[in-house]
Amino acid sequence: MVGGPGHALRCPQCGFQSVLTPPLGGYGAPPPMMHAPPQRSSSNVVLWVVVGVAALTILVPFCLVGLGVLSSIAMFTAAREGAPPVVGTPEPEAPPPPLHNESWICLLNDVDGDGAAEIGALVSRGRDRTKRPAILDGATGEIRFVGEPLGQSRDLRLLCAGPDWLAVLDNEAFELRLHPITSPESPLVHSLTDEVDRYGVDERCIDLRLEDGNRPSFSLGDGTASSCSVGGDLSQPNVTDSTTCGIISMTRRGRTVSAGDVDYQIHVRPRGTELLQVTARRGGRDLWDRPLDLVPVGGTAIGCFAGAALPSTVVVLGSQREGSRGSGVVAVGLAEQNGAERWRTDLAGDRMGSVRDVFSNGRFVVVSLGRELRAIDPATGQSAWQL
Repeated sequence: MVGGPGHALRCPQCGFQSVLTPPLGGYGAPPPMMHAPPQRSSSNVVLWVVVGVAALTILVPFCLVGLGVLSSIAMFTAAREGAPPVVGTPEPEAPPPPLHNESWICLLNDVDGDGAAEIGALVSRGRDRTKRPAILDGATGEIRFVGEPLGQSRDLRLLCAGPDWLAVLDNEAFELRLHPITSPESPLVHSLTDEVDRYGVDERCIDLRLEDGNRPSFSLGDGTASSCSVGGDLSQPNVTDSTTCGIISMTRRGRTVSAGDVDYQIHVRPRGTELLQVTARRGGRDLWDRPLDLVPVGGTAIGCFAGAALPSTVVVLGSQREGSRGSGVVAVGLAEQNGAERWRTDLAGDRMGSVRDVFSNGRFVVVSLGRELRAIDPATGQSAWQL
């Protein structure tokens, strides 16, 4: 073989030639030198932190929107499947407007047997002066029935037609509506030929006298037209008979209310300033005589005598004296035995005194003052209920 270190080998006899041989003492070319890995600088770390924060700033709102959409879808699905959706606290419903009295009142039968006769009235709601027929529980003042609105006419008024009927007269529409207290939502409506001038009532019949001279009458058994008639004096439909009102100097004898066998005359003293006086009698014999420091309701010129009696107490209404006019309405409870004053209650404060009705319904004294209706406990003078 011919050749030296670092040269190709050649055979002189056969001519074969080999690849280059490595230099003597070595094993070929030295391996390439290895470089150390590059070191990351601090600026690269800051760059990645900034990129990460920017990515979060962009992605978080999208995630929140996505969660909201998923929640809405879940609520919709739950509602479709009958599960109640999660909602906020509902707004409370506004209470209905208060009721106000718009006419005088009538005593009706004690339907529930609690010892207090029910009350018939015309009422309105809130500031709306539209009148509706109504029946109130005499013991609690709760509304048992409120009918459809009938209008705001001053010619709409109640006729006290016995304990079984709530009778509403519409003199403008020439109409009489009879509501049976057992089913007041189904009134019997009777057309009239003219306005009612006078009317009378007994246990069988309501008898009307119209302006045109006609005299229709209706049975208080079933509310149908009848040929019945009522004797005696007839009443005007715009005058209540639970008070006695007029020129005081001409009505000094006042009015009389009774409980059991005791009659109480509410009048003014015979001479001098027209201050109220109450005289109790049994069988024509005077039991006691009680002067009061009040004048008739409304004043000493034109006023009203008003009161109601129960077995243990007589309740008298009057006004504070201010010249010839009265101020406010005051109720005074006097003991049956001797006329001693048991209590005194202001009903209308310092307003001008006026009263529509005052009744005993068996348990309370019910007073109608303007748009207010109040039941007074005869034992204490406190309000049992108020409308």
